[in-house]
Amino acid sequence: MKYPAPRQKKQPPSWFTGFLAKVLPTKADDPETLLYKKISYVVVGMIFITSLLAFTVFVFSLRGREETMVPKVVGEDLITAIQDLQEKELVPHIQVQFSNSPKEKGTVVGQDPQGGILVKSGRQITLWVSKGAVIDKVPNYIGQNINDVELNLKSLFATQSQVLVTVENDPMYVYDNSPEGTILEQKPTPGTPISSNVTLKFVISRGPKSQLIKVGSYVGQDYLSVMSQLEAQSLPFEFTVRALERNELPGRVVAQDPAPTVGIPRGGVIHLTMTKPTVPAGQVFGLFKTTLPQYPILVDLKLEIKTAAGDVSTLVAMKHPGGAFSVPYLAAPGDTLILSILGKPILTQTVAP
Repeated sequence: MKYPAPRQKKQPPSWFTGFLAKVLPTKADDPETLLYKKISYVVVGMIFITSLLAFTVFVFSLRGREETMVPKVVGEDLITAIQDLQEKELVPHIQVQFSNSPKEKGTVVGQDPQGGILVKSGRQITLWVSKGAVIDKVPNYIGQNINDVELNLKSLFATQSQVLVTVENDPMYVYDNSPEGTILEQKPTPGTPISSNVTLKFVISRGPKSQLIKVGSYVGQDYLSVMSQLEAQSLPFEFTVRALERNELPGRVVAQDPAPTVGIPRGGVIHLTMTKPTVPAGQVFGLFKTTLPQYPILVDLKLEIKTAAGDVSTLVAMKHPGGAFSVPYLAAPGDTLILSILGKPILTQTVAP
């Protein structure tokens, strides 16, 4: 007698099978669920692909760029230098500047980093390219004041290692109706190309030969008032100081030479004698004395007082021919007296107690 085979129990689905049934689209899904699952898979797939691309870019970036040697391009023209850098996969960064020679215009005069150094490809290389000389032709200085021209040339070449244009040390001075210091003639002539160092030769006016100035009457006046008057007229002066005598007031001019109404040539020095002034507490009275070179024309002179705190005030500013120079002053101990000619300090003196 045969017995029927026992039934095998149907195994319940595993958790993984159940999970897939819920996540993956199946025929049993209704339309809304099916659409939702498809959209979810598209979004997840896009996120995965984006992450994979980002990871790939990150890995390649860690590998770094290849190294290349910087070519030496100093002395080359700009176009050639750029081509040389691009062949090495380097990026040129252009800076322009003046140079000492007009012939260097358009030429690379400097680079950073220097040639022969290994760098990563794509590195920025700075090139300094010459704009030529500050000036390439001799300007026209006729009619200008010699002092202004010299100051202009100094400022023009202040940042240059080589001064292309200078003024000869001993120009020719002649009497002329033009204002004193006016340039009448020049060599080389205006417009001459500058290919190397140039020394300018000038013929300069001394002013009219018969130019006389009448001396005023200064005796009895306060010395500061007299200094102000003479400064305004650019009449050079020299002070001496003596002690008070009977019936005299402190700080007054008691003698002068030349006498009032006498005619003196422009640049002639007026000698003045004054009495010692009343000195405020905490200050010192003195004479700033020096002897300057004799200048062929009047030059700009300035005497300043600089306090210990750094404040600067002008004591005298005038035209001066050079020679003996003596100016009274009131200042605090430790202050500094600064004498300048044509804007350049030439002498300093500290006020002693």
